Amino acid sequence: MTVAALITGLVALTLVAGTCWRIAREPRRTGHGMAIVVSLVAVWVFLVILMARISVGSNLIDMVILGPILLVILTAMAAGVSLVFNGLVIIRREGLRIATLVPAVFGCFLLTTVVAAFVAALIVFNGKATW
Repeated sequence: MTVAALITGLVALTLVAGTCWRIAREPRRTGHGMAIVVSLVAVWVFLVILMARISVGSNLIDMVILGPILLVILTAMAAGVSLVFNGLVIIRREGLRIATLVPAVFGCFLLTTVVAAFVAALIVFNGKATW
């Protein structure tokens, strides 16, 4: 492991630990989203550098291009699941009304969109890229 990979890994670990500590200390702050994004980008950069050092013949373009795309997909799925659970908690606390169904409906819509995009990609490509 090179010095650059080691320093990047330590920075990423420090950012992740600081973000977790910050969220545990005060979970209602609005700046947590940016801290999470910065931490995830630091981890992604560390993984790219580590992959470049470990596997010399690897195709880094896959990690560089597909990494952020995968991150967006996973973030959309996590947001959808979080909205569904939030909707269920709100419905349990405040009762079943139109206003309490909004987070659950948006979460279901977000999850349906991600799944539909994945199924459409499987149908279009069918295991082979024909550009």
